[in-house]
Amino acid sequence: MTDLQYLLPKRSYGIGFCHGKFGELLQGILPYKNTNFLITLPISRFSFAVFSYLSSDKNTFIYPPHKIKAAKLTNKIMRYFNLNGGWQLIIYSQLE
Repeated sequence: MTDLQYLLPKRSYGIGFCHGKFGELLQGILPYKNTNFLITLPISRFSFAVFSYLSSDKNTFIYPPHKIKAAKLTNKIMRYFNLNGGWQLIIYSQLE
């Protein structure tokens, strides 16, 4: 994260963090319990996102700029909660 610290906002922000996974190794329903199960393999690669709401600003900023789906979702969430200010979203992933 140190290489992206210059992008962090000077105001309050929230951080989301998640480990990567290799994928679903096994998935199904146990016949004797009729219960779903899923087995995944976590890996030691991570992703995190930093979000900041800019109530006094209308500008939006996303990094890296090719994260179009994340920008669209952020705009939908902002509209849902009737937030009219700008926002900043920084995404860093070791999985790409």
